[in-house]
Amino acid sequence: AQGIIPGMVLGDVSFQSPEEQQAYVDTGLSHLSAVSGANCMYVATAALVVARLARGGLRVQLAAAGVALLVYAGLIGPEPSVLRATVSGLVGLVAVISSSRVEPIHALSLAIIGLILVDSDLAVNYAFALSVAATGSIVALSPLIYQALGRTGWPDIFVRVLSVAIAADMATAPLIAAMAGRVPVASVLANVAVSPVTGIVTVLGMAAAILAQISHVLAAPLLWVIAPLAGWVRTVAEVVSRNPHATVQVGPALVVVCYGWILAAFIVARGRMRRIE
Repeated sequence: AQGIIPGMVLGDVSFQSPEEQQAYVDTGLSHLSAVSGANCMYVATAALVVARLARGGLRVQLAAAGVALLVYAGLIGPEPSVLRATVSGLVGLVAVISSSRVEPIHALSLAIIGLILVDSDLAVNYAFALSVAATGSIVALSPLIYQALGRTGWPDIFVRVLSVAIAADMATAPLIAAMAGRVPVASVLANVAVSPVTGIVTVLGMAAAILAQISHVLAAPLLWVIAPLAGWVRTVAEVVSRNPHATVQVGPALVVVCYGWILAAFIVARGRMRRIE
């Protein structure tokens, strides 16, 4: 797990072999090996939960989340990718804790405008486009997909994770097809499989990185805990990527058409459920 832990926590892929990196790309898990909005959201949410358990109000919770993100950014460094990830994570946090007060899509729009004003090159940056597309799709489409899948009888937490994975894949697959000419067809499956451990690895890994600034001995127990969890991520990537059909060569137009029909099916399913109710 020595390659994936630094990647998931700090965005450092220097310990990953080219074969390992390609396995993550072929399974749609490469975003875990970079500092993404999901990483920042995990860190911020962990701080928010701690503040809530301490009976802090909403302002205290948001302050705790902000401090946690600043510490996280300080560990990684003030790079453009960290800035994008932090903003995406904050938008996701807004969607989780205060959607009744602030419309998440408005927060995302303001974040996009602000980031492009700071760095206009982001307007033609694929990584930025992927972050925006994934975040916007999760905010806008995952509730629709969740409602359509809600009557399947599957466990609620699984339905929620699956809805988020499908929503993110719907928005990013056309961009990936335009960028690479290929798309990972098992991306949703792989992301659902690793979702139970990604938050734990990120949060405990960050704690280990902080403790390592004091002494490696203090960080070691946390690394022992997350090593098998990170090993699971690599195992999923390796097993899925061995399938010769893990990726398919396809253009963005065909991806848009296919996902358009899938989205239409979810909309029809939700409409039928409403008529039944």
